[in-house]
Amino acid sequence: MIKPILFCLLLLSTTIQAQTLSVDPRTGARRIFRFQSIGPSFAPIEAGYNHLGFSLKSLADPTNMECSRITDYHIEVSLIIDQREKRLDRWQDFLNRCSIFMRGEFQLLFLSQNLSFDSVEAFEKYLSTSSISAERAKEIVEIYSLVKKPNDAILILKKIEELMLLKLEDSTSLERIRRLTEFRNLKNLANYPYLAQILELLIAIKVENQAWAYDSLLSLMNTHPFRLAFEVDHLTFNGEWSAERQEKIFLSLGLEIAQYFKKSHPQEVDIFMTIFSDFLKLRSFDSLAVKYSTDWSLVRIREGISQRVLSRKLPSFWYSQLSFRTSTSQVEIYLEELLSLDNGKFFTEDSLWFFAESFPSSDLGRETVFRLINESNPSDDYIRLLSFYLIENESLKRKLSESKTNYQRPLFQLRRDFFRSLLSRSKSRDLAIYYLIKAGDHNPNYLWHLGLKTNTGLEN
Repeated sequence: MIKPILFCLLLLSTTIQAQTLSVDPRTGARRIFRFQSIGPSFAPIEAGYNHLGFSLKSLADPTNMECSRITDYHIEVSLIIDQREKRLDRWQDFLNRCSIFMRGEFQLLFLSQNLSFDSVEAFEKYLSTSSISAERAKEIVEIYSLVKKPNDAILILKKIEELMLLKLEDSTSLERIRRLTEFRNLKNLANYPYLAQILELLIAIKVENQAWAYDSLLSLMNTHPFRLAFEVDHLTFNGEWSAERQEKIFLSLGLEIAQYFKKSHPQEVDIFMTIFSDFLKLRSFDSLAVKYSTDWSLVRIREGISQRVLSRKLPSFWYSQLSFRTSTSQVEIYLEELLSLDNGKFFTEDSLWFFAESFPSSDLGRETVFRLINESNPSDDYIRLLSFYLIENESLKRKLSESKTNYQRPLFQLRRDFFRSLLSRSKSRDLAIYYLIKAGDHNPNYLWHLGLKTNTGLEN
């Protein structure tokens, strides 16, 4: 059982807010899921989630802007962002006055957005009409070929949609197994763990396997939705997967999951609805999130944490609830209490996000963090990003360097190479470019990554 001292501190705290506040993840964890504006004052760029994933938004004000700005890197980024978001009308006066001063290569990219190319060869022919060198044209064609590869995440979202609509009441057991196996064997599903968990839960519900469904529900609830920033890329949609369509999918998903567990696990449903509400808010579904809102008073939080089994099953939820209602020291006490239950063995790598927020002070906590990073999948981009926050702790970085030589390199190099590797795979492009620009990396290739339209591999 969690020690009484935690509840005394919670009760006595003067930092606790109103008792029925609902946690809103857009205000973010203290560091890792908050994204400050970047760029100069004349062209700030905002970053965050919208209904299609992580994206950038230009806050530049072109009113009375001097033409000399048009070759500034941040203005070029702003123009590309507003062009793809269909917000160029606010730039009309500036472009009328200043477009003749555009850099040649940028003008080539800017004009290409109004054209359609049915093949790589057609795009090469377009580039050949310009004065750029053959070597530079080859680099741009490589980026074009990369972003034109069909996107598996969109196909998985389509399968989630199909699965929710699938009716199996009249099917034989063998037919059910055959149909559902098709969903579990989707190509590259392992590269999309958050979407894979949603599929797994839906399959378990469809076959009415309550134990499997419950385990899948807990797994989903313990995974932070920010994983989607590495699975669903804002730039892969291009209007083919509308906000309305995605809202409908996740609305139906929430209702189906809640309905299935309502009688057998009512408390878990309350927690799921709270997490799901925060998930919808995180992705800017404000109008839908209201339907899922579940308030948690401090009394309910204390009661939940005092239940050993429930507290251990959903540490991520209880951490997020406490994190925005009380002091850092009290949250650290809760983490240390959890760690002491079974020497931290029940923590998974997905727990690293709150250790990145509140680095443990105890030897056990630090050993747990080391174990989770050391045993994590090196190809898991989400965990790699979290590790960069964790290895700001020099002692952890030194210890990891003993078993993983890559960690011997300076942290800024690790971060830079990681985000460049995302672009080399055409993955999480807005996210990668945000961090690279923030670090002062103004590579002209990033403009092409931002501006070129993606092949979704999905028909309307």
